[in-house]
Amino acid sequence: MSSIMAMALAASIFATPVQISVNPVAVRAGATADIVITWGQTMPAGATLQWTATAGDAHSDGAGGYVYVAPADPGRVFIHLAVNTAQGLWGECAVPVQVYRQFIILKSDDFGVTSAGNLQRYTAYIDSLGSRGVKTSVGMFASGCVNPTADLVAKVTAWRESGLVEFFNHGYDHLYYLPTGMKGTADAASLGDDLRDKNYPAGTTYEFQGRPYAEQLDHLTRAQQTILDTYGFQMRTFGAPFNKIDSNTKLAVQALGQFNMWYFGPPDPNVYSVSRGGGEIEASTGVPSLSTYTTTHDLSRDLVVLQHHPAGQAFRDNWSEFIGILEQIHTDEGTYILPGEYADLMMHNMLPADPTAAIADPALECALRAALGQWTGTLDPASLAGLTTLQWANQASKIRSLGGIGACGALRQLDLRGNDVTSIAPLVSLWQAIGGEMNVLLQGNPLSDDITCNQIPLLDAKGLHISATSPCDNVLLTLVVDGQGALDPASGDHTVPRNTPLTVGATPAPGWKFVSWEGAPEAVPGSPKLSVVPAAHRSITAHFAKMSGFPVAVSAVTNGAVAVTPRQPEDGYTSGSTVTVTATANDGYVFKAWTGDLKGSTTNPATLVVNAVKTVGAEFSAAPPANIKTAAQRLLDGFAAADTDNSGGLSFAEASAAVRGLTRDQFSMLDVDADGQLTQDDLNQLIAANPGGCTCAKADFTLDGLKGRLADMFLFGLALLALLAFSVHKPRA
Repeated sequence: MSSIMAMALAASIFATPVQISVNPVAVRAGATADIVITWGQTMPAGATLQWTATAGDAHSDGAGGYVYVAPADPGRVFIHLAVNTAQGLWGECAVPVQVYRQFIILKSDDFGVTSAGNLQRYTAYIDSLGSRGVKTSVGMFASGCVNPTADLVAKVTAWRESGLVEFFNHGYDHLYYLPTGMKGTADAASLGDDLRDKNYPAGTTYEFQGRPYAEQLDHLTRAQQTILDTYGFQMRTFGAPFNKIDSNTKLAVQALGQFNMWYFGPPDPNVYSVSRGGGEIEASTGVPSLSTYTTTHDLSRDLVVLQHHPAGQAFRDNWSEFIGILEQIHTDEGTYILPGEYADLMMHNMLPADPTAAIADPALECALRAALGQWTGTLDPASLAGLTTLQWANQASKIRSLGGIGACGALRQLDLRGNDVTSIAPLVSLWQAIGGEMNVLLQGNPLSDDITCNQIPLLDAKGLHISATSPCDNVLLTLVVDGQGALDPASGDHTVPRNTPLTVGATPAPGWKFVSWEGAPEAVPGSPKLSVVPAAHRSITAHFAKMSGFPVAVSAVTNGAVAVTPRQPEDGYTSGSTVTVTATANDGYVFKAWTGDLKGSTTNPATLVVNAVKTVGAEFSAAPPANIKTAAQRLLDGFAAADTDNSGGLSFAEASAAVRGLTRDQFSMLDVDADGQLTQDDLNQLIAANPGGCTCAKADFTLDGLKGRLADMFLFGLALLALLAFSVHKPRA
């Protein structure tokens, strides 16, 4: 969205002069909570307060304060305050509240995918709870969750995105360590976190009790990273195997800094911990029992954490007992909550979502009710469908999920600044369904860099204009090809920094030519190179036209160049034309052979008859040393570096790597003792025997070598003639 558009939309939404909050935001059925009023502006003299609640009652406490009295039945409640003057409504605000009888956290341990039985039983467990709308937390021991299939990753993702499942860190390997030093098994059949049924010897240590701090931190870190790398999410809750922890565990959790919830952990200002007690599901580890639950359940507690082990066959064999427990929880009107949601509730007053409701997020439903002015009964679908504007900016209760917003089929303007929205997917789906233009303010929401830098510019170009807090300011650049050719960057959509220079290159396909750019007035006519500085969405097309003649395309070559003469006309050569191709090697290289339509030919220059689209290229090889002595001296000078295996001798591979272009024949000439290895003695002997470059025992029959030998012979002849002349004219004694 442009800054002007964003400012115009922001200016159209007035600041709320009053807000309310409820403390606590989750209220037990029949209990009372304080209501706090925060005035953004001074309340007018003579104004009156009008309270409305969808359930329960909000009113003055008679002592200058205000209270909310929760109803007997649990559920989602909305409290509305209207401030009225003689002139009419002066200001209004609203807040959602969760009324509960008892919060229930299901803590199911020992999820793994490497055991077929574990996965099968867990799948049945999660799917069964999902069909009932029951939330559960699932402990993953990371070493048992590696190498999943793509289908399994998709299944885990779907479970998480349902809002009914939270996976938590249950350690890396779930092992224990016997006093002998042997590790206990991590096989699924032996897993289970209650030690009451186990008889481990004294001195046994566990993954997070009795083990060194560095080891515990490593296991926590590896577990987190394994799940992040494998399934794409970071776990926010920790629950130790066997429920065994020590002071090192607390230090490791603090050092890692990735958890905000801890099952049965010690007090910590940054990580909320829940205690065990108030109810048990299993009579013994892995065996659910309704009678055990009913006799241990304490309905007076605010929260009960029910630990169990669906991975075992015994749990599946007693499945009816577990279903009986769920039915009893329903009878007791328990409210299921995920551990991360409970931490948010206790530490940040953020209410849990209800994925089974039409509008999952309570703050979003509150915003919709405020927009419609509907504070009694269920939301009217027709009213939702006609809503065009939604405003819930910087409110005390923050929207976390936009799930269900699709019911608002006419929305065009949204101000959702300062909320906790992390996914815009429901918003995108709504916009796609209704089409046209939509303006959304999302500054201050914790959207990912991928969303703000990549998705939002693409959506902006198509009509969904989202303003968001972002580390980047990108715009969409769309590149299109008309005809046949390639672009660099490639054709398609690209998010690029706003007002940043960018070069686009166009390369025609064989038989085609570049013609022009469209959508780029700054283009140089006829130039396939384009420099642009996108300030907003741009769509640029490169036009290519088919040649009337035939081109000769030169393939990319290395270590040399290929020239075609005569120069190619704009529309290619006339059919039947003959061209000359010349290969020129770089220093240190020689022409080897042609590629393409002249493949195999070694004639240079060469001719080519153009009667179709032609392609030529050239191969160049390293030039061999001028003579054997030169090669020997190079190898001797760099012997230590060339001897990569420190054997004291150079193989052909080592020698040819050190001296570019060295042939096997030359290697054989250098190998004085013919043992397949070049030693320093070999090289010194050859140099000593050939001080002038003469190859003597092993001749160098290269052209340069023969030239060197002829030069040596010429110098020898001159020396012999001088000696004879001296002997003829030598004075007599």
